[in-house]
Amino acid sequence: MVRDGAPPSLYEPGQPSANDWAWNVFGGNFNFPITIGVTEGNPDLGSETAETYTFGMVLNFDSVTLAIDFYEIELANAIETPSHAAVYQQRLDPVYNPLIASAPGTYTGAELAVANRFCDLINREYVGGTPLTPGNFGAARTFDARYINQGTLTSEGVDIQLDWGRDFDNGGALNLSLIASILDVFSEAAFPGALPIEFTGTQSNSSFDYQTFVSATYASGPWSVGIRWAHMPSLLPVPGSNLSTNFGVNAHDETDLFSSWSFNDRYRLRFGIDNLFNEDPAVVGATTANNALGSTSSNYDQFGRRYYVGLSISL
Repeated sequence: MVRDGAPPSLYEPGQPSANDWAWNVFGGNFNFPITIGVTEGNPDLGSETAETYTFGMVLNFDSVTLAIDFYEIELANAIETPSHAAVYQQRLDPVYNPLIASAPGTYTGAELAVANRFCDLINREYVGGTPLTPGNFGAARTFDARYINQGTLTSEGVDIQLDWGRDFDNGGALNLSLIASILDVFSEAAFPGALPIEFTGTQSNSSFDYQTFVSATYASGPWSVGIRWAHMPSLLPVPGSNLSTNFGVNAHDETDLFSSWSFNDRYRLRFGIDNLFNEDPAVVGATTANNALGSTSSNYDQFGRRYYVGLSISL
């Protein structure tokens, strides 16, 4: 178990890791010190500022319509609560706290902390003796997850929608639709001056590389029937995770059936099946020590196959 005085070489400048200062208990990896973030306000909080660029176009080719939207967002002074890893990197990385690399005994703890605001966020456990006596405070047990202005957040990508329709001689019509959202960049810097960490394709903020939504609908007279398919690709563990003990999230597909029937000019009956193939939600947070079965996220359907019927009446 490595305490607060661990050598700065544990860190790679600008790359905070969720597994720094890890210890093993019964096969499970835990951050050490074992800390809990206590969320609190900050009267000195500044406003976020953002530069946003978007460009879109819509193209029509007879029965085909193509819409493309590009976006680039850069948010500075992002308001967030700092993570355990960010607080301790600011505390122990000489890139951000230069005095920490000095020879032992050169500076007191107070002198090492005075120029680094993150040191004040660490709350230590009292271990007995006269209060406030040096040496009577042990490992950290909580840290102040105070809302602060962190570094930059960058998001870049493109949204695409493709629609195709065809009318048939029997009066029926077929419509196909493809919606794709492609995330090219999603990065965050944990604090001003830190190198941005790329989260695209990882579990952090469910940063899918892409997502697709496809639907097909056939309508004839008062009837219509359709199918839709949603696909979410696999996700890697959060950057900095130990890939030998932390698992990603599997790709997930969900299919729905829907239909309707209008009659007597006033009534419309709707019925369908959601999650047609009864797909289980993807498991999120599995490790070699915890299979996390039953742990998922709101990205995935958690109810299983279900049926519905609805009636609309026009007055």
